[in-house]
Amino acid sequence: MSSLLWCALQVVIVGLLASASPGQAVTPNFSGTWNLDPTKTTAPYSPSSAALKIEQTGPQLRYQYIENGVLKYAGVLIADGKERERYKTKVDRVYYRARWVKSELVIATRGFQDAMGTQTYSYTDRWTVSDDGSILTHTLADKKVAVYRRDGKRSEAGRSD
Repeated sequence: MSSLLWCALQVVIVGLLASASPGQAVTPNFSGTWNLDPTKTTAPYSPSSAALKIEQTGPQLRYQYIENGVLKYAGVLIADGKERERYKTKVDRVYYRARWVKSELVIATRGFQDAMGTQTYSYTDRWTVSDDGSILTHTLADKKVAVYRRDGKRSEAGRSD
């Protein structure tokens, strides 16, 4: 067998072994209703009750944030690594880039706060779900956390293939 063919075969074998490895990260499934746990939350939230409702289909996450029974905001994130517009007003433009890094959803946000775009900001939030699928943790850019508990039971440890 020629050395070039042998080298190509080794690359294919290594690729197959890597894709079949048991330690491969699986994209978590964030779908469900998540209730804020104020006893575990260090982020500056003040509602007496808050919930996130998430519907995840592939890279798309539809969400609603409900505070004291009132819908505060809703939206859609697409976790494909592409920068997208989050919202735009006369004096504010905000963009996000969401992607999976192993089993963590990383959302980088950047914004421009005046008509000339001279006041800018950026931050990165991280979202993880516990191995048993019962806790969703939102780590803010300042390292404070909002901890949510899943409403009801879920099988497969909150993970999807």
